[in-house]
Amino acid sequence: MRSKLIFRSFEEQDWGDLVRFYEEFYKPGYIFTRREFFDWNFAKPPRIVDGAGQHLILDGKKVIAILGGYPWPLQINGQWEPGISMLNLYLDSAYRGQRLGHRLVENYLKLKNYVMGPGVNPRTFSMYERLGKLTKWTMRRFTRPLSSTVATLMKLNPRYQEFTKEGKEQALQNLKEHEIIEVPNSKLVFRRVERFDNNWDAAWDRIREHYGYTTWRSTQHLNWRYIDYPYPLYECFYAWSDKQIVGLVVFRNETSEYGHLVRLVDYVTLPEYHEDVLSYTIEYSRKKEAILIDYFAGGRLEEEILEQVGFYEPINQSGATMLPMDFNPLRYRDSMQMFALFRDENDPKMKEVVEGNFYFVKGDGDQDRAN
Repeated sequence: MRSKLIFRSFEEQDWGDLVRFYEEFYKPGYIFTRREFFDWNFAKPPRIVDGAGQHLILDGKKVIAILGGYPWPLQINGQWEPGISMLNLYLDSAYRGQRLGHRLVENYLKLKNYVMGPGVNPRTFSMYERLGKLTKWTMRRFTRPLSSTVATLMKLNPRYQEFTKEGKEQALQNLKEHEIIEVPNSKLVFRRVERFDNNWDAAWDRIREHYGYTTWRSTQHLNWRYIDYPYPLYECFYAWSDKQIVGLVVFRNETSEYGHLVRLVDYVTLPEYHEDVLSYTIEYSRKKEAILIDYFAGGRLEEEILEQVGFYEPINQSGATMLPMDFNPLRYRDSMQMFALFRDENDPKMKEVVEGNFYFVKGDGDQDRAN
């Protein structure tokens, strides 16, 4: 006989069965089964809001559903607000059809006003729409080709084969034109960040007003997100001008059998320095002998400047990606969905989100991880 279902947060006694759940419904060796990664996600983030962490539904002692949440600092209407970034909502298929996933989400979000959801399955949007005012978008993926290898990767894509002869020639020509764009060296000085400190908080106070609804990139948050990450994935750099920090850029380096890649995971800067930061990104990547740079972002973007320095969106007419999204292994999956949820449907602070005055990157939430 089925036990009474229990809704609660993770307790140490759950660890063994939680590992079983992850390996059964995700894959053996899934990264959340590594305890150092699980703890970084759920025990170590700055505690800016109550109730974050791993939440469960249990049938007796058996885990049958999971829902995770990071405490996530947000800038809304120019002010700091405590929010939540959601991740990994999953329900054992044997228990579906009872609205348990909805009950888990609703119970979890009971006292939380602002929710950010990256990498969301579009099938769940209707559930979130019943919980408040939902604004959703597709993250855009800009690529800067740096090597002829990128053309080979495009040709391997099954969608490339669907093009006409003229379509194939045009796609390769477009790629080549962006690869050979000449970019002047950056006029800024870039210095590696070993640990964020008060100098960054002062710089962020000057920079943040240009970004609308976005992650509040405090020293505390950035140290947790990039510096204290349990695996050495990230390199962070300050951009300096006249003895003042004017921007931040975060890179992730990745190797594959096809060559080296640079992920532009995050960057923010004063408006007049966008081209300099992107130029440095190209300088840095060439020194790494990278075949390409990619950059995922959504909202108000510097598209004209991105195009000037050779970034573009390699997509077909239906918006499907023509270059790999993942390289280990090679996968041509499409871009990720993201949402902002305001629990109060009459909250006047949601205006800037609805009007597109927001900025999010792949480093927000859990979409850039050491899988």
